[in-house]
Amino acid sequence: MDARQAQRGHSGSVRLGAWLTHHGESLRDALRRLARRPLGSLLSMLVIAASLTIPMTLLATLHSARIGLAGWSNEAALLQLYLKPSVDEAEGRALLTRLKNDPAIADARLITPEKGLEQLAQTHAIDGLLSEIKNNPLPAVIEIHPADMKGLDALRDHLAALPEVETARMDSEAVERLRGLISAGEQLTMIFLAILAPALAITMGNTIRLELERRAHEVRLLQLIGATHAFIRRPLLYSGAVLGLGGTLLSLLLSMLAMRMLVEAAARHGWDMGIQDTLPNMLLLLIPVGVILGITAAWLASALQIRRIRPT
Repeated sequence: MDARQAQRGHSGSVRLGAWLTHHGESLRDALRRLARRPLGSLLSMLVIAASLTIPMTLLATLHSARIGLAGWSNEAALLQLYLKPSVDEAEGRALLTRLKNDPAIADARLITPEKGLEQLAQTHAIDGLLSEIKNNPLPAVIEIHPADMKGLDALRDHLAALPEVETARMDSEAVERLRGLISAGEQLTMIFLAILAPALAITMGNTIRLELERRAHEVRLLQLIGATHAFIRRPLLYSGAVLGLGGTLLSLLLSMLAMRMLVEAAARHGWDMGIQDTLPNMLLLLIPVGVILGITAAWLASALQIRRIRPT
């Protein structure tokens, strides 16, 4: 029994060694065949790269905008209470004192109509018009910074119900709408990628099909000596993996160049996009996706083509 087990173990190790050896030979064979046709291989990789560059750049840009909005949300989480015209400055300051004692409010400040008009004039450079305005049309405003970003809607509704308040406005609403647009853009980009994936698979599969047609005599010979389809298909799968990997790496290079141009353009307008933070995630995600896509395309193309080739 021990001798049989030892023999089985030895036989299993031999088969494993042969399997690993054939994988190594298949990879070297795939690299040699692609190197013999560098122009065709490069064109296939460029098609893959060109197809992936635009959605990758869009995803990185949208992700950067989402990260930027996370910081903007805290800054823009500002409640503005517009007081009724009948509320004078003393009543406004009394309301301000009550609000500062509220634990849900981190800070609050009162902007009188005079101060508001002065800020408006400075912002829009209309200082000369101040002397012509007899009646100040601006209301008194209390700006509030919430202590917690959660429950902003409930806090706004509570403050809007105060008798001194005419209306309450929250600046973060615009940020939330922009976040919704970013989410929609990300979803559309993912849908575009899902539609694009079969086209890329067809491109790589066509390259594998042409390779099989050139190797038809070799495939027939392997079939005559009893080679399985998996044995014949293995070098082709490595060819698909190499094409997918090369196309993805070229796409990453093009995307990095495009994103660098975007970062420089945004920096000229004072916006730090921080796209470089998304590159590691892109590398971890897209390289395996490109390799798997290439292997899948090669498997489908070779499975169909090998069945059509019959030994003579």
